[in-house]
Amino acid sequence: MPAASVAGMVITQAGPADCTALAETSKRAFDADVLVGAPAEGGPPGYDSVAWHQDALSAARVFTIGDGTGTVIGGAIVFPRSGDEAYLGRIWLVPECQGKGLGALAMAELERLFPQVGRWTLGTPTWNLRNQRFYTRCGYRVIGREGEDGVLFEKLAGIRTG
Repeated sequence: MPAASVAGMVITQAGPADCTALAETSKRAFDADVLVGAPAEGGPPGYDSVAWHQDALSAARVFTIGDGTGTVIGGAIVFPRSGDEAYLGRIWLVPECQGKGLGALAMAELERLFPQVGRWTLGTPTWNLRNQRFYTRCGYRVIGREGEDGVLFEKLAGIRTG
């Protein structure tokens, strides 16, 4: 898949050589959540592991998010499901790139890269109110719980709010 560029941000399908940068940026992004309510530094399983990101390459569509100069500033992991559904397993940006509108651009670009997807789902921890507001602004709506401490969101293609 060729790279897609939006406002200088470049989203590219990741390969094995990208896994170190993905693990490093993921660790920085998720560890910083302690500043917005996380009970401690940490993240989802394997968030800081190069090997986990390498394994994800065979189970999902993994992307780097770059700043247009060759620097990886984040990533995303999409799990296509049967039919026209996909689960956004993760999306992240390093802390210094958050709050600048880049996340919303990345979300919109990921959705554009999967035109066949009519229903997107994703989850986020209940404590992460910042993420919940962000996903709502991107057109997602709460449809239930995910696990013991998660909120499940859904977006139907073509629906945008905020």
